[in-house]
Amino acid sequence: MLRKSTERTKIITLLGIAIVSQAIGNVLLRQSMKSVSAVSGDWLAISLQICCSPSVLVGLGFLIVCFVLFATTLSRADLSFVLPVVSSEVILNVAFAKYFL
Repeated sequence: MLRKSTERTKIITLLGIAIVSQAIGNVLLRQSMKSVSAVSGDWLAISLQICCSPSVLVGLGFLIVCFVLFATTLSRADLSFVLPVVSSEVILNVAFAKYFL
C-alpha cells in the first residue's frame, strides 16, 4: 500500500511540474512574440530574430520539459487519472496570462 501511495505522489509531483512549466513556457513565448511583432521588415530577418531570442529558446525548453514529463506520467499511470489532472493547466494558463501579460 505504501508503495502505491509513493508512486501516486511521484506522478502528481511530475504532473505539477509539467503543468507549471507549460504555463511558464506559454508566457515566455507570448512575451517574445509580442516584441517580435512590433518589428517590421524582411521575413527572414524576423525568423532569425525569433530563433535567436533567448526567451523563445527558454520558453521552448519549458514546453519540452512539459512534454517529457507528461509522456513519463502517461507511461506510469492511466490516462483516466492523468488527463483530469492535466486539465488544470487551463486554469493556470489563464492565471499566468492575467498576471504576467
